[in-house]
Amino acid sequence: MKDDEELQLGHCYRLRLSELALDELALDELALDELALDELVLDKVAEHVAQRRENIVLLDGINHIAWISTDAARLARFYAEVFDADVGPTRTHGQDGNETMTTIRIGPHTELNILVIEGNTEAERQTPMWGRGRIDHFGLQAASPEAFATIRQRLIDKAASDGSINDFGQVHSIFFRDPDGLEGEVVIAKSAT
Repeated sequence: MKDDEELQLGHCYRLRLSELALDELALDELALDELALDELVLDKVAEHVAQRRENIVLLDGINHIAWISTDAARLARFYAEVFDADVGPTRTHGQDGNETMTTIRIGPHTELNILVIEGNTEAERQTPMWGRGRIDHFGLQAASPEAFATIRQRLIDKAASDGSINDFGQVHSIFFRDPDGLEGEVVIAKSAT
């Protein structure tokens, strides 16, 4: 006869099967012995855990990055010419009417929201890497190795980068500075090259 712990374990397994939508197996009708049932449940639980690990991240990217500039039109031209970005309209933003926001679409669901705020000098402040505050720089994902090469050449042509390619283990990257002096990085996975 089973002790209480074994009974509880079998009950937990059956509950887990139900949670995994496997109760349609009609376990009572299969007449599996407990060992076979345990192996079946463990296999299904392991399969479920493996699937969850593949989808563990609940986000699929960055929607937007907002920053302050003194010249949104200059930035819009830069991102359009280098990254083929789509520039949206410039609209009044905020409650007092002293700021505007221009959206620059840089990916399928990623925008730069460029704010120009009358009297705000924050965009003029630049410091060395790792001394820039909470966000130091941003990295953009190249769509393909060919896109990476095109972007690299365009950055060199704009004197926004010296074109040096960094090897960071799993990725190659190029650093650049946009017309406001904000540092960015373009990244491509080595496996894509």
